[in-house]
Amino acid sequence: MIHRLIGEVGAGGTPPTRKIARFSKQLTGAILVLAVLAYVIGIARGEPASEVFITAVALAVGAIPEGLPAALTITLAIGVPRIAPACRQASASPSRCDLALQLVGAPAIAAKYPVPRTGIYRAMFSRLLVAYDGSEEADAALSFAAALAGRSDAGVTVVHVLEPEHRALRPRRRRSPAPATEEEAAAWLGEAIGRASLRGRAESVILEASRPAHEIIDLAGQVEADLLLTGRKGTHARPGFLLGGVAERLIAYSPCSVALFSAGHEAAPAPTVIAGYDGSAEADRALKAATRLALAFSARLLILSVVDYYIPFGGVPSESVREAIQRGAERTLHEAVAGLAAPLESVSEELREGDPRAGLLAAAEEARPLALVLGHTGAGGFAELTLGGTASAVATGARCPVVVVKPTSG
Repeated sequence: MIHRLIGEVGAGGTPPTRKIARFSKQLTGAILVLAVLAYVIGIARGEPASEVFITAVALAVGAIPEGLPAALTITLAIGVPRIAPACRQASASPSRCDLALQLVGAPAIAAKYPVPRTGIYRAMFSRLLVAYDGSEEADAALSFAAALAGRSDAGVTVVHVLEPEHRALRPRRRRSPAPATEEEAAAWLGEAIGRASLRGRAESVILEASRPAHEIIDLAGQVEADLLLTGRKGTHARPGFLLGGVAERLIAYSPCSVALFSAGHEAAPAPTVIAGYDGSAEADRALKAATRLALAFSARLLILSVVDYYIPFGGVPSESVREAIQRGAERTLHEAVAGLAAPLESVSEELREGDPRAGLLAAAEEARPLALVLGHTGAGGFAELTLGGTASAVATGARCPVVVVKPTSG
């Protein structure tokens, strides 16, 4: 049964071989048409049939490019080893990688020159939405969006929400006074886009609402954003965490992943992306997003797991239980690293003990990463806004950029 099923599978070939086969058929047809035409013309001129036939056959044979297979073989033999390794770099263009993938489509060649589809990992970032209010945090978010868009060919939308005059509070850390009209806001956003070197590559949107978070969330769905970038605190001097500030509401209810930024963060010279990982489905999504970020910025990927040995209502576990939990966490980390297929510069894993929130914040302080990526369950509500899950607590407490990956992402 098995050998019969295998025998029924035809050799599909790679795109180049199929194109060559199609070209060969077209060339053969053209040669036959020319040979027949030469035979007909010779007969019409009164030439002997035998001589005309021999001439037509000689024309057909002479027109066949006998050196074409050898030329293609030599070209592929020289080109594939050069193109395939180059596509392992995050800077390689997706079109060039697609060409290399076609060339190495045959299993025997692909095994020798594996070419990961870098473009697939970049595809997550096709539309970035930046919520901008003129604060230093928002400037950091806009700068990060510009850098990411330049590396992933993503579109950028910059939105500013004008609040009614009776709700406007005293600003702080603004580069310039808050715009009062839509015309002023448009010019103000244009200057910010220009400072981020996004002029001509980003579109601006001006909204007016008393509840900025709701308008931004609606806009994220309308533009089908993959990532929403904003500052943690913004320009308004009002408490946000316990009362449910804009950042917390965006994390809880945004249809896409959310990245929060602080002012003054300086990443380490060697760029690093940290992925918080615990083996859950949320962590898998976060790892996927972290991989794409690491590829886009040619950064090192650190997969971090923080083990909490505390058992609710069970007290401190025994030594054997602690060892079993640690072995399970180590095995989960190893499987995560082994499952990565992306051509990353460097991948490392780290296992810490203690409270996950404290462990993630400590790792972020030590490594000064380009971004810390965490998964999110997608659950919202008052409990999350007041108490906050691990992702929300870390996102609002870390100094480095934190990307909270939502269930609908990636």
